[in-house]
Amino acid sequence: MTEEVMMVPTKEFDQLVQYYKAEITNNALLNKGGRLAAESHVILCDKLIPDSIAIKKIKPLARQRGCLTKRMRHWRLVKQ
Repeated sequence: MTEEVMMVPTKEFDQLVQYYKAEITNNALLNKGGRLAAESHVILCDKLIPDSIAIKKIKPLARQRGCLTKRMRHWRLVKQ
């Protein structure tokens, strides 16, 4: 068997690598943000959890979601 070889300028290849690193990172951040939002929603909708306990459980999730949002905005600016 022979391996297929593609010739690409180094600069262009490096740009492609950076682009796809950003895409992968952004998708991972979106997935994590979605999980945090879903978890928050479930906690808030559960009638068996008292409001005071629900708020205590939601606060750290909200902080994490805020950090993820900032990181995603940063990636979007870097990508453009």
